[in-house]
Amino acid sequence: GAHPHVLQGTGWRKDTPVIYSLGNFWFNMKSMDTALLKVTINQPGAAGAEVQLLPCVQTGGRVSLLEDTTERQRVWNSLNTVAESGYFDENGVLRKSDVV
Repeated sequence: GAHPHVLQGTGWRKDTPVIYSLGNFWFNMKSMDTALLKVTINQPGAAGAEVQLLPCVQTGGRVSLLEDTTERQRVWNSLNTVAESGYFDENGVLRKSDVV
């Protein structure tokens, strides 16, 4: 198994959230977007989990959470454009699309 070393889209498989790639966390000296994933289990099963993407930046061999609201929203918007299904809301929580 390999991985693409970059953030990629997301989606839902029935009631299961799918995150295809979080990028690199500690890999090189380049500056690039990456992320942490916070999963909160509210009830049994994948449908009972809340998935929140915490945008980060990797630069100079270090990773930091993005603190700037505009920068965090830029990352979520970028991922929303390549989402297979669903979207990240204004807090980075992965939501199902209301489209039927």
